Amino acid sequence: MKKLLFLLVATCYLFSGCKKDTLPDDFVYREYPSLSPSDLNLRDDQKNTLIVINDQRAFEAIFTYPERLMPVDFDKYTLLLVAGTENTPFKTIYSEVIREDNGQYRVKLSILFGGNYWTVVTPYQRAFVIPKTRAEDVSLEIDRYQQI
Repeated sequence: MKKLLFLLVATCYLFSGCKKDTLPDDFVYREYPSLSPSDLNLRDDQKNTLIVINDQRAFEAIFTYPERLMPVDFDKYTLLLVAGTENTPFKTIYSEVIREDNGQYRVKLSILFGGNYWTVVTPYQRAFVIPKTRAEDVSLEIDRYQQI
């Protein structure tokens, strides 16, 4: 009986694992959970640009219901947000964050166009968590490709 109990407890420890509330020191980026256009409270001048969020006050100003979203530890991390619209319908957006040799970050979106041309305006939004950095050390690159 004691062996069975020991095996049961050992199995629980094996499959439960420990949760870390921090990311590894060498990570480049992690995608922030999916957002919808209704999650955002953006001014017109903030659309189709890169927004660098480095504190809770800015986070609460950008998002409609910030209490519903995954929290970000702004002492350690920066949240990058790109949200906007395309006037041509797109099939997909590939996104990544690249850390340059000089320590700066580049957010790269590759948009593949095609699909239902009756759709006039198509919204998109992508967000990423990166190690704490300054706004001037992050840039945005958007490449657009037409499906043939």
